[in-house]
Amino acid sequence: MMSTGSSGSSDGRNTCRLRLAEYYCIEGLNSFACTLFINSIYFWTRARFGFSDTMNLLLGATQGGVYVLAARWGGKASDRLGYDRQMLATLALMAAVLSIGWWPPLTMAPYIVLALLTIGMGAFWPANEAVVMHSPGALSMPQRLGAYNVVWSLMGALGFFASGALFDVHANLIFLVPAALFVVEIVWLLRPSRGTTRAGVTAMALPHTGVRVPAAVKQRFMQTAWIGNCAGYVIITSMSALMPHIGEQLGLRPSHAIWLSCTMMFARGASFAFYWWWEGWHYRQGWFAAALAGAPACLAVVFFSRHIPVVFAALMLMGLALGLIYYSSLYYSMDVGESKGEHGGLHESLIGMGVLVGPLTGAAGGWLFGTVGARCTILALTAVAASTAIGWLARRRPGSAGVPAG
Repeated sequence: MMSTGSSGSSDGRNTCRLRLAEYYCIEGLNSFACTLFINSIYFWTRARFGFSDTMNLLLGATQGGVYVLAARWGGKASDRLGYDRQMLATLALMAAVLSIGWWPPLTMAPYIVLALLTIGMGAFWPANEAVVMHSPGALSMPQRLGAYNVVWSLMGALGFFASGALFDVHANLIFLVPAALFVVEIVWLLRPSRGTTRAGVTAMALPHTGVRVPAAVKQRFMQTAWIGNCAGYVIITSMSALMPHIGEQLGLRPSHAIWLSCTMMFARGASFAFYWWWEGWHYRQGWFAAALAGAPACLAVVFFSRHIPVVFAALMLMGLALGLIYYSSLYYSMDVGESKGEHGGLHESLIGMGVLVGPLTGAAGGWLFGTVGARCTILALTAVAASTAIGWLARRRPGSAGVPAG
C-alpha cells in the first residue's frame, strides 16, 4: 500500500491544503474503513448467501484484478487531477457504493460492490501516498515511509478487529460504518484551510546503514523482494477468503474468527515499527530468506491445524515474516537507482497481482478438488514463489557480493 507519486504538476493542481499530520490522519481513517469492509466481506457473504470457499476466493480474485488496473491508472491520474481532488472523488465513490451495497439480494452484488470499491481504493492510495511523501515538513523520506507503514497497518488491523464487534451487532454495519468514515474524510478534506502550499519534492535518498552494497546486489534484493511481496499477498488474500471456513472448523463464531485472524495484522503492524527502528535487516540475506520460507510454512499451519493456540502462534509468526517481506519490497524499491516512481508502481502492481493470482489459483483448486484442493494449490503456489525468490536471492555467494549473510 505504498507507491511514490510525482513531484507535483506545474499548474498548481497538486497543492497541499492540509498539514502533513492531517494527511496521516486521513490515511489512518481510510485504512481503518477499507480493511474493516474488505476483510470482513467474506464472513458477510458466507452468512447471507452461503458462499463456499471457491466463491469467496473468486470474490478475492475480483478485487485483485480490479486493483492492478485501478492502482496503475490512479497513480497517473493524480498528477492530472491533483492529490486532494482525486482523494475526494474516490472517497465519494466508495461512500456511495457502501451506502447501498448491503441491500441488493443478489449473489452477484458482492462482486460488483467490491469491484467498485476497489476502483476507488486503488485510485485513492496513490494520491494519498504522494501527498504524504511530498507535503512540506521536517520529516525525511525514511521517516515518512516508516510512519506511513505503521499508520496504515495498525489502523487497518484495528478496523478488522472492530468488524468482529460490528458483526455481532448487525452484519450490515460492515457496510455502513466504513461509508460513514468515508464521509468524515470528505468533510475533513473540504473544510476551510488557512492556505495552500505547493507540493514539493521530498528527498528520496535513504540513509546509509554502514554496509557497502554493490549496485548489482541491490538490484537482486529488490527483485527478490518484489517476488516475495507478491507471494505475501497471495497468502494474505487467500487466507482472508478462507478464514470463515477455518473459523468454523475451529468452532469459532464469525466475530471470534475475525479477532483471531487480526493476530497476523497486529503482528505485521508491530513489525513495521520494529523494522523502521532497527536497520540491521537491510541487505541481510539470512533474515530475508527466513521470512520468505517462514510465511508459507505458517500458512500451512493455519490451513490444517485444529488447535486455536497453534493457529494463533502461526498467525503471529506469519505477521512478523510478512512485515519484513513487505518492508523489504518498499525499502529496496526506494533505495535502488533513480526510477523511484517506476519502482513504486511495480511494487504496488505486484501487490495487486498477488491478490488476483492467489485466490484465482485457490478457486481453481477448489473447483477441481474441493476444499482441501483449494488450500493445497494455494500452498503449492506460495511455496514455488518463495523458493523462486530464495533461489534468486542466493544466485551469488554473499561473500563475493560484499553483503553479510546473516
